[in-house]
Amino acid sequence: MSSCCRCDRGQGRGPEERARAIHYWAVLRNADAIGDKIEDLKKGKSDVLEAAHTLILGWSDKSLNMIDQLCLANESAGGKAIVILAERDKLDMEHDIHRHVRDLRGSRVLCRCALRLPLQKV
Repeated sequence: MSSCCRCDRGQGRGPEERARAIHYWAVLRNADAIGDKIEDLKKGKSDVLEAAHTLILGWSDKSLNMIDQLCLANESAGGKAIVILAERDKLDMEHDIHRHVRDLRGSRVLCRCALRLPLQKV
């Protein structure tokens, strides 16, 4: 009686099967790392790749007014990037900005969460 399964014939796994198993293992192993990176991005823990941007360090009760004024000042240039680096949750900052600053006038506001970064990182 003939069998089409290599295991039944005592040959073990072929190179294609081993390659598939290794690939599957690598994908599963990297899925957690990719998920962690996406979570970091959502929380504002990433580098800012902007040039000629305005940097606001920290968050206070005056931040929203400052953002509004910067948007107004940059309107004639078509808007510019405004980066906020604060010890506050990114989603909370974005929520407050969207709720209080009605018109960004072409500017982009990027929020980043940082807890005591070394000066070289800023």
